[in-house]
Amino acid sequence: MKDKTSRATTTRRYHMRRVRPDKITPVRQHPMRYWKATKSRKEYFVKLPQNPPESNLVQKAVNHFGVTDNPREAGYILPDGRLLDFSGRHYAVGYKDKKPIEGKPDYLANQRNVDHREVYDVVGKGGVEGMTIMENEGNMIRINPSSEIADFGVSFNVEQHPTDAQWRAISNIQRRFGGVIIYDIYKGGNHLESGEVKYVTELRSKFEAQ
Repeated sequence: MKDKTSRATTTRRYHMRRVRPDKITPVRQHPMRYWKATKSRKEYFVKLPQNPPESNLVQKAVNHFGVTDNPREAGYILPDGRLLDFSGRHYAVGYKDKKPIEGKPDYLANQRNVDHREVYDVVGKGGVEGMTIMENEGNMIRINPSSEIADFGVSFNVEQHPTDAQWRAISNIQRRFGGVIIYDIYKGGNHLESGEVKYVTELRSKFEAQ
């Protein structure tokens, strides 16, 4: 004679579906149908776009330049949405570990003083070549905020794969400044398109159309 309790327990185990990682809810459904639905659902989630893992180049850039919450001091947007600090605090007099020495003023605040091409210490190359490595291998988006006006610039290479975090960062900067986004799109060093948009959704459409 079969153990009814064991059978009931097994049935309940099959008749459950995961709705949240930390919660499961019973459903009245045939075990095979549940299995198919679960398999389909797993496959769907696997196909969702994923942000690429942070590269060693990104971490090296963070260690060298530091990060900032102020867009006017930033030079690049990192894949996780953080802003790379290009104020110059990493090598300026009066700073230690990218912070003002106690009792000294933060005289580099609210400004960018480092050129996008001054990246030799990070990538081993300077100039346009070094900047291109930052963009393509590090997937860092170059930005050019103004210290005086509301508009700000952003540049892309079509070889890049902007993450959702980077698009959100661009949107947040635009809302914070209140101006337009002036953009440039390049491919292999050749200029493809430039213009200005008011919303990041427009910018994303133009980039993805390349």
